[in-house]
Amino acid sequence: MQTKSCLDGNGDRPYHRATVLCSILALMLAVSPLQAQTSTPPNYVPLSAGEKAAVFGKRIIAPSSLAKSAFMAGVNQYQDSPEEWGQGLAGFGRRYSHKLATRGIENGIGLLVAVPLREDPRYVHSEDAGLWPRVRHGLAYTALTRNDRGEREIAVWRFAGNYGSQFISNAWRPERQTQVSDTLLRGTVSIGYDAASNLLKEFWPDIRRRVLRRH
Repeated sequence: MQTKSCLDGNGDRPYHRATVLCSILALMLAVSPLQAQTSTPPNYVPLSAGEKAAVFGKRIIAPSSLAKSAFMAGVNQYQDSPEEWGQGLAGFGRRYSHKLATRGIENGIGLLVAVPLREDPRYVHSEDAGLWPRVRHGLAYTALTRNDRGEREIAVWRFAGNYGSQFISNAWRPERQTQVSDTLLRGTVSIGYDAASNLLKEFWPDIRRRVLRRH
């Protein structure tokens, strides 16, 4: 029996809407207490346009990014999603190419937005102690970013990249997956992956030090 992906355009739409609404609510709860804190961190140094390009470029070609794309392509292969792309090496290659192309477009759009809006795409670690403040910080920085003055603002580059890349990917997706509601859902799920990535970045130094016992 085939296992259909929740993102293949044929899933339960009320469940999809609830997932999107819960995701938005979680981000709002995390962002609201931090958005008012606009103080510039000490010794803040903005990135040049070239340095921002390097940040986005690394996100495209980093081994962890390539591995993540391969893993997700494998998951979609197992789910036979979309089924129009078939199975075997050809099917996996198409799904993996899709993941790489979408990630490249996402980061390309992010760069094109971050440079003129003077937004900083780097993740800033929390200065607070305790589990919940740091979790809240990691989630909030999915929707927030620093500008070149070091002040917090909405991360326009992230939303433009995630949603824009999903709409562009409709050019090669099966037609049944190109509805606006499905595209917005995929963009929101992609932002959810970014939130998980931020949490990993926030706690990775602790994991590395305490679990892996590396400095």
